Amino acid sequence: MSGCLVKPLKLWDFWKVSSHTKFLNAVFGTNYSENYTYRKSSFEYSENTIAWFVRFDGKERNGFINSWVDKNDIKQTYVGETGLFDGKPLNLKSELDYRLVFEIIDKPLRKYIFNGLYKLDRYISTQQYNKDGDPRYELVFRKISDIFPIK
Repeated sequence: MSGCLVKPLKLWDFWKVSSHTKFLNAVFGTNYSENYTYRKSSFEYSENTIAWFVRFDGKERNGFINSWVDKNDIKQTYVGETGLFDGKPLNLKSELDYRLVFEIIDKPLRKYIFNGLYKLDRYISTQQYNKDGDPRYELVFRKISDIFPIK
């Protein structure tokens, strides 16, 4: 992605912008208009890495609750009623391996804060199932870097 405005991403870097689109344009040098259709919580950066826009507020969002385990681990608990991620079938083996984590704080003005590069560390079955028979589970992501060079 040429034309990016930030190199490299560093822990606690932040941007005050009002939308994912404005954030993507500012950080990754994209040129999307406000009506660009993107996934609600992520942006595909590469084949196995996504930029993940996440709130750690304890609320269910799109079938998931996200929380900090400690300063280096994030837990994503699937509590949804369908086996979908942003409207698409879940694929734990590919796009979810690495995540550039950007925490969203909405008040008083939306802010995106870079929390590091995380790698899928473990899958935990909760031994529960939703109404469609899909297993509920938890994913734990471990921080592997506080810095990430944007290409």
